[in-house]
Amino acid sequence: MQKDLKPSLVFAVSIWCIALLVYVCISAVMIFRDKSDMFAAKATEITTSLDRRIAQNFAFVKSLEVFSTISGVESMKVFGSLVQHIMDACPRIHLIHLYELPKGDGLSHAALVASFPSATDVAAIPAVLPTVINQPRGMIRGFADPRFPGRYFTTTHIENGNAHYAIIMLLDVAEMIKPILQSGAPEVEWIIGSVPAILLNDEQDSFFSPWLRLERTIVPGLHKTASEDVTNFPEGTVFRISETVDLSELFNPLGLAAYCSLSAAAVAAAYYSLHQRRLSQRLRQSEEEALGRAARLEKENRLEHAARVNAIGELAAGIIHELAQPLTSLLSQSQASLKTLEENQTHVDFLKRAMDANVRDAKRAGRILGKIRDYIVNTVAVPEITTLNSAILEIVDILNLEIKQRNVSLVLCLAEPSPVANINRIELEQVIHNLVRNSIEALGTLEQPQKRITIQTIADHTANIIQVSDNGPGLSQDTLAQLFQPFFTTKNSGMGLGLSLSQRIVQRVGGLLTASNKDGAVFTITLPKVEPVPATEPHRMVIAVDAARDRQLEHAINHFTASKRFAG
Repeated sequence: MQKDLKPSLVFAVSIWCIALLVYVCISAVMIFRDKSDMFAAKATEITTSLDRRIAQNFAFVKSLEVFSTISGVESMKVFGSLVQHIMDACPRIHLIHLYELPKGDGLSHAALVASFPSATDVAAIPAVLPTVINQPRGMIRGFADPRFPGRYFTTTHIENGNAHYAIIMLLDVAEMIKPILQSGAPEVEWIIGSVPAILLNDEQDSFFSPWLRLERTIVPGLHKTASEDVTNFPEGTVFRISETVDLSELFNPLGLAAYCSLSAAAVAAAYYSLHQRRLSQRLRQSEEEALGRAARLEKENRLEHAARVNAIGELAAGIIHELAQPLTSLLSQSQASLKTLEENQTHVDFLKRAMDANVRDAKRAGRILGKIRDYIVNTVAVPEITTLNSAILEIVDILNLEIKQRNVSLVLCLAEPSPVANINRIELEQVIHNLVRNSIEALGTLEQPQKRITIQTIADHTANIIQVSDNGPGLSQDTLAQLFQPFFTTKNSGMGLGLSLSQRIVQRVGGLLTASNKDGAVFTITLPKVEPVPATEPHRMVIAVDAARDRQLEHAINHFTASKRFAG
């Protein structure tokens, strides 16, 4: 039973694992979605702040344009105050330069009008001056130069009168971006015109990074930020925000532990309930099977007893005939003895022979009545050493009249010395009687001239065998398959219990009863080997009513035993 329940345990564990996997997946998807929403909000906030700072930088340059084109000392003081105020308010501005170039002159005549802060090394700044001078007049541009890593320029080129001016603002990208990043900031990458301006919070990718990476790339908002179409970043400018969700963040340890505990308890309870249910079902099934077997056995015992009682009707004629013979003999011999005594005739030999016949007939009548009594009350038969040949001859005597009436020849092939078996004699006679009677009835339906029943005993090395065969129609395959099942019969008025009971009788002593076909039906009784006993005179029935008839029958039986053939 435990072996049968092992698949249920495997199934329960599998269900629990699947449920746990589903929970983990759903929980991870929901947490990842929440983090994705949070990242989107964070990215929007960062890009908005960045756009605002870029626009502010452009606005600073735009405001400086006004004072850069006004000549005079006072205008330069105002320009310087404005620049100083802007730089104090915005630490991200690294420097601001103002250049003046006469119209038509080359870059060699460019003069640095103002430099903030004044101590700044300006040696490298003129390197970007050609880029500023060549940009369209009035356009504010933002660009990066590889010679200034981590920084970018916001510049403008304006024209006034006989001169034109260039304003160059250099900004620190880190100072510009870091203030707008929150704690646990995402990875930020800003490429301006294919020149990397900054890369912050770069982390090493893990195996799961491609699936757990959140990324947002902004291009249009940085391409043109001012309301007028006069600002521009070079093509290839990309601001990218990305964040990789840690695998451990996708799982809530407390929730996972609680779910594991609750689901394991639920699965264990379900498995225990299923286990108890199946155990109860098996116990109930075993109980029902036991009750069914007991009821079936009781029913079979009752049917067997009823069959014994019903069989009396079938055997009544033969039993009455058998009882009538010894009783008639007793009556006639007793009357003859009384008449002899009344006539004062002293025929001692006659009287002795008559008394011996009376004793023999009285014992036979008592034996017949004893068998009938045991058969009716279903007395448990005790096995005994039984001579097979004498049991067969006993049945032959009982069925002799019917065999003659059916015009059937009976052939006996009895082994000498007679085989013996450890089986109750009355029960063995009942089995042989049933088999011979079946053969008689099978042959009774035929119109063939030669009807024959053969009874044979065989002493094998390992068993003693009785075979009852006939030359009748034989048994069909369907009949052979069901022949010994209770209540199966091919007779119109039969109960189907004769062969079933016969098989049980033989099996009870360790024997075997089988059926086959060989020029008719063949029934074989195989009984365990028993050492033979000294040959004794078999039981014989005396069917004569006087001494002469008795001697004639005894002579016929002796002749029959010697020749092993009896013709009816």
